[in-house]
Amino acid sequence: MLAFAVMPLLASCSAPASPGAAPAREINTRLDGWYRGQRIPLSSTAFCRDQPRKVWFRVERGAVEVLTSRHRRSARMRPLLTGTVSYDGEMALEHDAGHRATGRVEGDRVTAQDLPEAVAELRHERNACVHRYEATRSDAGDED
Repeated sequence: MLAFAVMPLLASCSAPASPGAAPAREINTRLDGWYRGQRIPLSSTAFCRDQPRKVWFRVERGAVEVLTSRHRRSARMRPLLTGTVSYDGEMALEHDAGHRATGRVEGDRVTAQDLPEAVAELRHERNACVHRYEATRSDAGDED
């Protein structure tokens, strides 16, 4: 009997939504999608001999992955970087080897760059160099 009296009381205690607040579904999914672009090395040094490489950003509910292919069946599906994206589009990315990058999603474009101090710590690795990532939103029909 007491449970029936408490339920309406709890329902009336919920805070009203603030004016102009976006629905929770929109907050979680407005940046969601695939973004096709490339990873561009910023310098050509003894530590960095990379060439520009095609990459895909997959944004889903606040999580982001940087992949070399968007096909699930690809053996190369292991992400280059993983991280989070905030509601305002700020990204924080990292790789399990300590490689870190930051970036931003604005409209239909993604830009990111490796953190130079994180790369400096990895100089002992064979291919440690600073990259810039640029991508644009891709339609569902776009291919690899």
